[in-house]
Amino acid sequence: MMITKYSSGTLFGAIHDYLKIYLPGQRNLSEHTQKSYRLALDQLVDFVKGQNKVPLQDVTFEMLTETTVTAFLNSLETERGNEVSSRNTRLAAIRAFLKYAADRNVVNVAILQQIKNVALKKPDKVETIDYMSMTAITAIVEQTDLSAPLGLRDRTLLILLYDTAARTSRQVRPYPYSIPSPTVNSTR
Repeated sequence: MMITKYSSGTLFGAIHDYLKIYLPGQRNLSEHTQKSYRLALDQLVDFVKGQNKVPLQDVTFEMLTETTVTAFLNSLETERGNEVSSRNTRLAAIRAFLKYAADRNVVNVAILQQIKNVALKKPDKVETIDYMSMTAITAIVEQTDLSAPLGLRDRTLLILLYDTAARTSRQVRPYPYSIPSPTVNSTR
C-alpha cells in the first residue's frame, strides 16, 4: 500500500492517487490521456472553488453535484469557447475519476450516481470531408524529395498511411505488441 501525504478519503487525496498512481501504474494510460484527465480535474476544482467562494483546500467531494458539474461543462463552452467534443471529453474524465473514487470509498457512490445523470451533449452537425481525391493524395505523396536522405522513407510512410487508413501515431511510434515476433518451432 502506497502512503501519500493526503488522506485517501479526501478529494485531493483521491485526485493525487488517481493521477499519480492509478492512471500511469494500473491503467498504463498514455501521457496525453493523463494530461487530459489532469486538465479536466484542475479546471473542475478551480470552477468549484470559484462557485463556492472557498479556498482551494476546502473543496470537497460534496461540492461535486450534478448542478455544479453541469454549470462547469456549460462554462467550458460559453466562457472558454470549447467545442462540444471537449466538453464531453471533460465529462468522461470526471466520470472516470468519480468511478475510481467510488470504488475506493462507498461514500462517493452517491456523488457518482448524480454525475451519471449529466448527459453527454450531442455535437452540432458538421460537414466532414469523407475522403481526399486521388489527385490530392498523389500531389501530397509527390511532394517528398526522393533525392533527400529521408525522402524514400517519407514517401513510403505516406503511401502506407494511405493504403492502410492508419493513424499517424501508430506508424510513427508502434507499440511492441503490434510488431509480429518470429515464431519459434519448438518441435525437433
